[in-house]
Amino acid sequence: MEIDKTLNELEESIKSVRKPYMVGSGDKFHPDRGMKRAEVAAVLSKITMGDKTINDFSSFKDVDEGKWYANAVASVEEKKLISGYSD
Repeated sequence: MEIDKTLNELEESIKSVRKPYMVGSGDKFHPDRGMKRAEVAAVLSKITMGDKTINDFSSFKDVDEGKWYANAVASVEEKKLISGYSD
């Protein structure tokens, strides 16, 4: 019984490690290039939310609702992982 539980936990850990938190641009991966806010938000959102998404909007004026990163920015902003400057 204890071995089954341990093996189950190990399998879940391996699945978590193998999740594609970071992907390249097109068919390339650029590890030496700095990350933009949208990219950081996407990674943090994948780590904290998994495959879930929220239907909320960011308070950042430069984040257009239709952009690929809009939900990720809203998600990490809601969790207070990123913040901006008051205007």
